[in-house]
Amino acid sequence: MGHPLYIYAAQLLKYIPIGSLSGRLNFFSGLGMSVALANLVALLTGLTGRRWIGWLTASMLAVSHTVWWLSTVAEVYTWSVAGLTAELWMMAILVRRPSWRPLAGLGFVSGLGLCIHNFALLSLPVHFVLAVVLVLRGRLGGWTLAGGAVAWLIGASMYLG
Repeated sequence: MGHPLYIYAAQLLKYIPIGSLSGRLNFFSGLGMSVALANLVALLTGLTGRRWIGWLTASMLAVSHTVWWLSTVAEVYTWSVAGLTAELWMMAILVRRPSWRPLAGLGFVSGLGLCIHNFALLSLPVHFVLAVVLVLRGRLGGWTLAGGAVAWLIGASMYLG
């Protein structure tokens, strides 16, 4: 199965008694892009300390053609972008306040991303290198690498199983 989390989530839409199934699937894509844009606002607000930068950036992206188009067709890409922006947000938190919790969160979200689309594998080496660098610099304990790996396996279990 290619995208198990997306497929299972979309299967739940069959039980909503409003509109056609294809319309609900298209709505689901739009919801994924909404999550991605909200993650972008949170990420940029956290990085810059200025809420207006996050809102302005997400607003400019929200009116672009590709975002509108992807938000209106039943495809997995909007949820992939939602996962990627969540990973970026978790990475920013991990760099600012290194501890096992953000690393485990990053691992879990990255694993869930694999259950949405194998596109999530592209960022996995970056997460690994970041975690190793934080361990080598003494900002994280070595055991946290195992915790992050276990969290990734739990997140990816639907795909791996």
